[in-house]
Amino acid sequence: MRIKRLTIEGFRNLDSVSLKLSKLNVLIALNNYGKSNVIKAINFGLHFIKALPSEKVRMMGLEDVLPINKKNANKNYLFELTFESMFDEQAYVIQYSFSFEWIKEHNKGRKVLFESLKVKKSDKKQQFKTFIKRALNQASYLSSETGRPNSKLPIEEDELVLNKLEAIGTLFYQKILKEILNISLQINTSLNVDGIFNTIHLNSPKFDKLELNEHADIGEFIYALKKLHPDKFELLLDAILSLLPGLESLEPIEIDFREKSSLESHEDIPFIIPEKLYKVRIKEKANNQSTSIGSLSSGSQRIIQILCLAFSAQMNNVPLLVFEELENSIHPSLLQRLLMILNDLTGEAKMLLTSHSPYLLRYLEINNIYFGIPNKYKLADFRKIEGKAKQKKLMKEVLEYETSLGEYIFDLLIESANEPNELTEYIFS
Repeated sequence: MRIKRLTIEGFRNLDSVSLKLSKLNVLIALNNYGKSNVIKAINFGLHFIKALPSEKVRMMGLEDVLPINKKNANKNYLFELTFESMFDEQAYVIQYSFSFEWIKEHNKGRKVLFESLKVKKSDKKQQFKTFIKRALNQASYLSSETGRPNSKLPIEEDELVLNKLEAIGTLFYQKILKEILNISLQINTSLNVDGIFNTIHLNSPKFDKLELNEHADIGEFIYALKKLHPDKFELLLDAILSLLPGLESLEPIEIDFREKSSLESHEDIPFIIPEKLYKVRIKEKANNQSTSIGSLSSGSQRIIQILCLAFSAQMNNVPLLVFEELENSIHPSLLQRLLMILNDLTGEAKMLLTSHSPYLLRYLEINNIYFGIPNKYKLADFRKIEGKAKQKKLMKEVLEYETSLGEYIFDLLIESANEPNELTEYIFS
């Protein structure tokens, strides 16, 4: 799956945000603008698709995500996903969307208003064909390849047609339905290295999928990778050593406390509780012996964590990998190299980064950046700088002020937050 575009509306301080995704995409904005809300809105939509009807009802009434800004308070939630995927050796573009009404006064609302599934072959000349169409409790779907989407489907206000059709299990586009329902993004919102190399496991570790999240045991992941995929471990090791040239080697180890204990007999015990610890030993070039990975700086540990997350995403065909504030604790001189390595490691997966740092901009293509534009309504509005003329004018201004692009853009955003700015209005119009 290759995600092409994501659109969300009516969530917290988001009115409408549409992201046309390239390989690397970045949301840049001032603090407390709404970058995290974009990530949460995307994750919310994907979770809603998979949720049971009772959970859907609860989600449509969640107070902490309701759009309560004066300008978007009546906005319904909308989620639209466009992606490209292969089915039976043919590439298709799929567009799935739904919209629901949030909870209203006296517990009204909480109902799905719209849902659509459109499919076409991956060819510019092809037109989308409608597979699902729905309005409130009236729904119809395509039941045969040569027909029209006029097969009626009974539907409740708190249900999605997608879920009901997937349960049928016999439609010719069953693989497409499953593809949508099985989308899983890897969202890393607050990377923290505390404990990620020193977790004691009371259950046998699952090495089969090598799935990671931001709180997972990285030591266990590296150990499993070396055990099951030694070739991929070597690729990971090369990436780590290229970013941390002070390292000479890295070795994951497993410690089984039960094997080392002589305190109890194993006779007549039907089940032995495993207690295993996964540690990573490192050898630095300047040292005469190996030490625990904990002796590295938190920034170096974080780089290893990020690389492992990227490796896991690639191995599990995760279509979108999200990092908030990727640059935290990482020296600027390493940031560009890290971005280049992530670009290679993640395969076909797209990356979405968020940042409020001007330093990240110096390593990015301007066409890949969505800027958060201040406005008087305090709604989050993310836009690209479209067109060479506007980009050229911006770079001319940067040269005249003898500053970096990042610093100039952030100065512009800060000024625009206080009062309208003609240059801001021009380049982001």
